Amino acid sequence: MQKKSDAKRKPFKRFLLVCVLVVANLVVLNVVYSVWRAQRGTPFLESVKTCSLCKLVTSKLNVAKRGTVTGIIHDAEDSFAIINDQKVKEGTIVDGARVMRIEKTEVEFAKDGKIWRQGVGQKPDVAWR
Repeated sequence: MQKKSDAKRKPFKRFLLVCVLVVANLVVLNVVYSVWRAQRGTPFLESVKTCSLCKLVTSKLNVAKRGTVTGIIHDAEDSFAIINDQKVKEGTIVDGARVMRIEKTEVEFAKDGKIWRQGVGQKPDVAWR
């Protein structure tokens, strides 16, 4: 008789396990999606602003992005650089570093008496921290 009750419990246990895994995946996907949307400036849920896990992940992503030169634009009148996903020109202060000069392939920065050059896609200098 015990075998029949065990046989009835086995499918139920599998069902519960599948339900728990589905719910866990939905929670993880919601957090990842919310953080992704917050990074783009359009939070999916208002609760993302108060979610400590979302804030932690977002702050780590912002620190990793700090000081990244992703592009340089030259037109007839001015030169611009794309730094931390912002379009900036010479003299602009980005995260405490002043953009001193924008050249064809690199940007010159100054912060706390230190001057350095950084090309497009190069790893940000330690002075950004």
